[in-house]
Amino acid sequence: MGVFKRYRDAQAAQKDAENAMPGAYQSNYTDRINETLDSMGAASNAGYDVGTDSELYRQYRAGAQANARAAAENAAAGAAALSGGYGSSYANSVAQQGYQQAMANVDSGLAGLRDKALTMYQLKQNGLSGLLSALQNQDSLEAAEHQGAVANAQDWRDYKKSRADQAAQEKSDFLSNLWEMAKSVGRAGLTAYDTYNANAKAAGLDVGVYYYTNATSEAMADAELALLRQALRGKALTLPVAVELESLNLVGMPYGDLSNLAAYHLEQIEKMGFFAQLYTYTSYANAHLDMARLSGRWDVWLADYTGKTPNVTFNYNAHQHTSKGAVPGISGNVDLNVTTLNYPKIIRKKGLTRLREGV
Repeated sequence: MGVFKRYRDAQAAQKDAENAMPGAYQSNYTDRINETLDSMGAASNAGYDVGTDSELYRQYRAGAQANARAAAENAAAGAAALSGGYGSSYANSVAQQGYQQAMANVDSGLAGLRDKALTMYQLKQNGLSGLLSALQNQDSLEAAEHQGAVANAQDWRDYKKSRADQAAQEKSDFLSNLWEMAKSVGRAGLTAYDTYNANAKAAGLDVGVYYYTNATSEAMADAELALLRQALRGKALTLPVAVELESLNLVGMPYGDLSNLAAYHLEQIEKMGFFAQLYTYTSYANAHLDMARLSGRWDVWLADYTGKTPNVTFNYNAHQHTSKGAVPGISGNVDLNVTTLNYPKIIRKKGLTRLREGV
């Protein structure tokens, strides 16, 4: 039925939209940004030190000092030789002058080296700053793109939710209308059932009940069971009360849910005080019901018109084998059934013949 298919499709589409929602933004640049900031921070904390930052300056100064010491030593040796070894103060003075002269040569290149080292330091800092800016800009762009994708996904999800809500309301309205019709028919059927029940008993027949369910929830099942309870009040039964489970409206329900609902019907029938039975047909039972569970707990009345032993692996005690039978006194085709159980004897022995009032 269209309304149920639309509901199932809308629910599935909403779930797909929920699953397609993007996760939280994960930056591809966090590590590199942090590394750049650490590098800039380390350089800023240390400050500019030409002696540290300029390898060329360090090499130049070390060489100049070595040369100055060598010049001082040569000057001292020369002065000592000229004075015959007696002018030590003179020799020291000459050595000091030689050292100072050698070191003075450093000054001519020192300013240029300092400027070059400072320039290299500034270029490094500027490069780190530019890299940081580029990384942050790209991160911001990708974060904005992600946020846009999230917004689009949210809009799509909200749209699908609105469609699912609309489909759910349509389904609710349909079932409500259907239930009102069923109650109207049910009230008319109660009057007819009273007549059939009385006439069957007058003819010496055993009497039971079966009802066709379209309930998709326990709440709807309760409404159906309320009508059943009303119909059976004051009646004496010697055959089972069967729930007929073969509606195509229910086949879209999850496998386990439909079986749970079947079990709920049967449990409520037992609580009413009757012999509960499940009525269904072979292909429906095999495809949609957990019959190992249901037949292991309750009696099964199986419809199978193949003319052969039903192809099932579960237990059943009653078999409806044709819908084209004939019974004297009844015009038209009649469903025919066979069973090996004496239901009237079992039901009377268990005291399951009447409604338990107050249930």
